[in-house]
Amino acid sequence: MIIIKKLFPMLVCILLLIGCGKKPMTNTPAADLLVTPQKILVTYGDGNKLTLTQKEIIEHIVTVLKNLNYEIINKPDSVGQNFTLEIERDLEYISTGFLKINNTYYKAKESSKILELDQYIVSLGKNKIPGLLGS
Repeated sequence: MIIIKKLFPMLVCILLLIGCGKKPMTNTPAADLLVTPQKILVTYGDGNKLTLTQKEIIEHIVTVLKNLNYEIINKPDSVGQNFTLEIERDLEYISTGFLKINNTYYKAKESSKILELDQYIVSLGKNKIPGLLGS
């Protein structure tokens, strides 16, 4: 019994260390930090830019981003994107599902919602910019 009492604190520490290594999925960063801005700057993969100022469009984008579930990551693991959204000075979203807040990256987990947002943003650009993304 004495041995168990002496080993118990060490076992608790080991279990805490093992559990702390995991990065939980969360929607907290976007939900807490993302506010509806006056404008969103879209930079498309081909270099074209579009500034979104319509309140309804901005609110739709912000709502989608807030409702995605994210996992903290070290850095994006994919290259190439259709666009980047600059929402605020230290907050941007990359079309492949990465949210960057204050130099911390988060990966959105719902691929179908990421694709829907991608198609929506690209369609907004194609309506305003002829030949966008080689179309």
